[in-house]
Amino acid sequence: MTSFQERFCPAKINLFLEVLGKREDGTHEIATIMVPLDVGDRLLVRKSRSLRLEVVPPHAAPVRGNTVLRAFEALRSRTKLRGGAHFVLRKKIPPGSGLGAGSSDAAAALLALHALYDLRVPPEILRLAAQDVGSDVPFFLQNGPALVTGRGERVLPLPARSALHFAILLPRLPLETRAVYGFLASRSLPRPPADVSAFLRIWTRPGVAALIPRLYNALEPAASALAPALPRLRSAVHALGMPCRMSGSGSSHFVLFPSRNEAERRARVLRRSLGIRTRAASSLA
Repeated sequence: MTSFQERFCPAKINLFLEVLGKREDGTHEIATIMVPLDVGDRLLVRKSRSLRLEVVPPHAAPVRGNTVLRAFEALRSRTKLRGGAHFVLRKKIPPGSGLGAGSSDAAAALLALHALYDLRVPPEILRLAAQDVGSDVPFFLQNGPALVTGRGERVLPLPARSALHFAILLPRLPLETRAVYGFLASRSLPRPPADVSAFLRIWTRPGVAALIPRLYNALEPAASALAPALPRLRSAVHALGMPCRMSGSGSSHFVLFPSRNEAERRARVLRRSLGIRTRAASSLA
């Protein structure tokens, strides 16, 4: 029996996220800056005559409708992929946390199948298959920070900069992305959009002092309405002298620090003070 190939599925954080409006296809036009992290899931895959997915631990994510299986079907519909695959998904990032784990798992599946079956298709085919699965999946086909626009299909890699370090808070409050965007669309009032170009102008400045005041997430009010514990969580973190922001559609939040050591130390402080799961992470180049 052939051995498994292993892929790392990095989580992500949205440093900036603006929702610019609803598109005719029902999705939303966004402008977001995302960075991949050095924490995430692991995906093992090998050739098989059938299609099979195991999730470890078993209840960490659903198998039915899993993005890994959807990625397989999307790639098969766009290529000459014949045969099946046996996947083992080792989950570390909880679903509904806004850290992009499901999208990252799907991108890892696409890249693994492309290599495993030596498909030799152009990057555009992988990108289209990624779009078929979900809005964040194209971002994870590349290995660094990016400005993501459209509904998530347009990915512009950003210039290299020093690593960013985070203390991540993981409340046990999973949120459905569709529900958060749906609430935003039904309740939000017209307002001038936040300008991502202002964030981009300071992207390569040394340190994090210039970035912290510009961290932004337009989905925070909608997520907070659906999960009232979230604004209380932010207030508690702010009271400890740490400004925090939500990632993606929530419910995870993060605090940005200048060093990994400080991120790890403050993550321990937050865990003890708030009684919440935390972990330190750093951005990937």
